[in-house]
Amino acid sequence: MGHGDRDCTLSVRPASWSEEEHRLAQKISGRLRNPAVFSKFEMLTLFRLHMRRQFNNTQKAGSIQINTAEPTDERCRQYGAESCVPSGDVLPPPITTSAHVARLEFLTDHTYTDRGFNITFTTFRHNECPDPGVPVNGKRFGESLQLGSSISFLCEEGFVKTHGSQTISCILKDGNVVWDNAVPRCEAPCGGDLKAPSGIILSPGWPELYKEALNCEWIIEAPPGYPIKIIFDKFRTEVNYDVLEVRDGRFPSSPLIGSYQGTQVPQFLISTSNFLYLLFSTDKSHSDIGFRIRYETLQLQSDHCVDPGIPVNGQRHGNDFYVGALVTFSCEAGYTLSDTEPLECEPNFQWSRPLPSCDALCGGYIQGNVGTILSPGFPDFYPHNLNCTWIIETSHGKGVQFTFHTFHLESPHDHLLVTENGSFSQPLWRLTGSTLPPPLSAGLFGNYTAQIRFLSDFSVSYEGFNITFSDPGIPPYSTRKGLQYGVGDALIFSCFPGYRLEGPARVVCLWGREAGVEFPSAKPNALIRVTGM
Repeated sequence: MGHGDRDCTLSVRPASWSEEEHRLAQKISGRLRNPAVFSKFEMLTLFRLHMRRQFNNTQKAGSIQINTAEPTDERCRQYGAESCVPSGDVLPPPITTSAHVARLEFLTDHTYTDRGFNITFTTFRHNECPDPGVPVNGKRFGESLQLGSSISFLCEEGFVKTHGSQTISCILKDGNVVWDNAVPRCEAPCGGDLKAPSGIILSPGWPELYKEALNCEWIIEAPPGYPIKIIFDKFRTEVNYDVLEVRDGRFPSSPLIGSYQGTQVPQFLISTSNFLYLLFSTDKSHSDIGFRIRYETLQLQSDHCVDPGIPVNGQRHGNDFYVGALVTFSCEAGYTLSDTEPLECEPNFQWSRPLPSCDALCGGYIQGNVGTILSPGFPDFYPHNLNCTWIIETSHGKGVQFTFHTFHLESPHDHLLVTENGSFSQPLWRLTGSTLPPPLSAGLFGNYTAQIRFLSDFSVSYEGFNITFSDPGIPPYSTRKGLQYGVGDALIFSCFPGYRLEGPARVVCLWGREAGVEFPSAKPNALIRVTGM
């Protein structure tokens, strides 16, 4: 007999147990699990469930509920417990025995293994129905199992009944005491028309991973003249493939508020009409935990608009929400505002437009001596099939120095090219992988510009990059003499007291990159501590 991870409170005995040992081990409920060690193939495990033949002068039978398994066979449904052989990956229905002894055999072959099973069991009298349990993601009302009694069920908020009955009654059928309907199954639906004043939207499969190949549409409707607010409690999807669209209206063609993937979502969104349209699309491969979104109809204020929120990676300027007030927004370094027009609180106490977003764009023209360049989607994984080019133009006579704060690309397929003459066929640097590059300088070739190109393929992606740039400047804890960056000009550096110079104290701008030198840096001197004798 194979040894199993048996968490049993009912008698589970091999044939070698004595009747006395069996009598002492008898219980009325418990749990059976498959053996934990799957390395032993061709294994036979025998469970024998033996209930007392008499209990209060009433013969007892057994009920077996399989909770998780890789089972089922149609014979379980057609012929009941007498000849039920669960196998496969569909959960079998509850099995009720007609006698006080049940025999369960678990047989494996020499090839593959899977998750196995988790079975609970209970006993009941012949004038009682078996305990139906409580649905996952549901509630139960009623405890009596007596013939003629009823039990009701209710799915938790955000879930709907997809199987079974909301109320079941214990009846006598063909001489057996049974429930007249199946226990309901509560699942998160794929879409729906939502007209309640508040509620919850869950990704299908919640709280487990969402399902694949989804195309779910939700339409939230409020009374005319009332806006709708949605709050993101949890949100995580597969970047590049699984996207939630939110539109300001009831149709797929309504104005787009935002497309969200990964983990970057605002704290909340507010519609400008009494409808919101949500579309969740997934591919056929990987999935994630999905989302939990609360929605509510907003009660319009009598003298001002509601709080419009703040974009992710952005700031809001203005905290007055009275009629006629304007609110503007800006983004953190490296992000671009999707709509620069201010929001105005209109006479109907609604904002003139939806909340804008702050996005890391694919390429652009940057003019200035300092700035930030982010991979699209940062800090989430970057999209596939990118071809992004950034052109950085600095002040006349100055180059640009790139400092890398985050860098993780798929090696060698996704890479970053840096050049200063507009040609990427022979770049100054070709960067890939996850090693943080050292500071790099460009734009010293006479045209005072630098170019960066980011290329990604169609498969794996990572965090991408966060790069800041500035003119070569002055190293920390030092001074510099010289303000010109032309060919032949020299810069002289010296350190603050207590620091030593690492690198040349004097650098000269030469024609041709191969003749250049790195700027020096200032390092603290070693501290010497003198102690008394």
